[in-house]
Amino acid sequence: MTQIRRQAADGDGFSEMAMYVLAERDGRWWLAAAQNTPVGVSPLDSAGADRPARPEQED
Repeated sequence: MTQIRRQAADGDGFSEMAMYVLAERDGRWWLAAAQNTPVGVSPLDSAGADRPARPEQED
């Protein structure tokens, strides 16, 4: 099993995380499973961009 991150060379490109599972059978390697997921700016990172920071609480 391996996990790979591919980063786009420019801002308009496509970045992804990929996980591949390989299995050897009779001296040959086969792709047993794969999952590719596009990555970019996390919705959690950008969700608070329009909100002001929370004020500090005094003890």
